Amino acid sequence: MPREWGRDPFYTFLQRERNDGYANLDALSFKLNYKLDKWRTKLFLGYGHYYLPPVSDAAANKYAMPSYRQLNLSWKYNFHRFLSGMDIQALYVHKAPLGPTPASLKYQFNKVNMSNYNLIINYVF
Repeated sequence: MPREWGRDPFYTFLQRERNDGYANLDALSFKLNYKLDKWRTKLFLGYGHYYLPPVSDAAANKYAMPSYRQLNLSWKYNFHRFLSGMDIQALYVHKAPLGPTPASLKYQFNKVNMSNYNLIINYVF
């Protein structure tokens, strides 16, 4: 089952983050959830530092991903009455490099120095 489906129990997991296929990885994350029952809303803040092996070490870092920090901000609303079981989530993710950025753009493009915006609609039967 993909980790994006919310089934991953690891403490350092943040949405839109993958740490598979690395050796000698150190990760540190902070997560904060706040539930507003009156408005059927949940707020989420996540922040992590991911210290990966050098991008030049293909055996330990097969995707050539530089070390990075990630910020997640999320707002989730649970519908009721006619739309009971449906929720909508707005998710913002930003990844930035930790330390000096590798000179080649192939180590940066779609890896660090990027933001990702998502609007997600879920329906649970």
